[in-house]
Amino acid sequence: MHKTTILQMIACGDRTRAQAEVVHLFQEKYPELPPISQGTVSKIEKQFPERGHVWQLKKNHPNKLSDVIYKREKR
Repeated sequence: MHKTTILQMIACGDRTRAQAEVVHLFQEKYPELPPISQGTVSKIEKQFPERGHVWQLKKNHPNKLSDVIYKREKR
């Protein structure tokens, strides 16, 4: 939900806001939440055109080859 809000804050109407401005607006709107960083805004801004969405992708696979090898050795 908050990722969508951040996207809406970035592109509001016919204008695009700077990332620092989005961080400030988000903190004003949600003061009870922990602060977000400019890197968070940047990541969300980058994900949307690449994926077409900003939902969290589930990781059903090991992150590294070493994890796969380790799990095979434990069997």
